Amino acid sequence: MKYLGIDYGMRKTGLAVGDSTAAVAVPFDVIAGGKETIPRVLEIVKSEGIEAFVVGLPIPTNASQNEDQLLRVVAFVKALGEASGLLVSVVDEQFSSTEARRIRSEYGGTAGEDAIAAMLILQAFFDEGATNYVVGTQN
Repeated sequence: MKYLGIDYGMRKTGLAVGDSTAAVAVPFDVIAGGKETIPRVLEIVKSEGIEAFVVGLPIPTNASQNEDQLLRVVAFVKALGEASGLLVSVVDEQFSSTEARRIRSEYGGTAGEDAIAAMLILQAFFDEGATNYVVGTQN
């Protein structure tokens, strides 16, 4: 099954692709965030043969953290599932952006940090097993 990993943001959204057979994620692109994301993702679904999504969920690590981003991502996950009719799974994305900056700094390359963060999210999904984080249903 071909997956699109998503690191959703209001300004920009990182994307990664991978398939469950190889269980390897690679950075794909960085696109506009916010309300522009779902229409662009649906185009990518068609052009790349995407069959399911994995979205990073920003679970707060302590009570002092703002939950606004978590609520925005939950709303995005629901809207993406409804708009696409595809399975949407979530993975705790804790520290994915920090790790993406470290990887980019250490190894360089042309992939944007948000695409690297999406790759880390999708790879975590592959490493942990596809059934551990499923939310929503496939239409």
